Amino acid sequence: MRIPMRLAWRESLRQLAKMGWHCITVWECELKPAKREETLESRKWLNALKHKIVAAKERGEAVFLTVK
Repeated sequence: MRIPMRLAWRESLRQLAKMGWHCITVWECELKPAKREETLESRKWLNALKHKIVAAKERGEAVFLTVK
């Protein structure tokens, strides 16, 4: 039986978190020319989360951040 892609994707994120990775999902459509500048601006928002992510890691928490 095939595992639906969405479930496989989520499981991959869980496994990466167990290994200490912090995952950020950026959809392909966010990188197309019409949307690219907005996506780059959103990096400022992501950088603002850096301290929260580091603090969560120090507490031993897994961090799942998905940007859609």
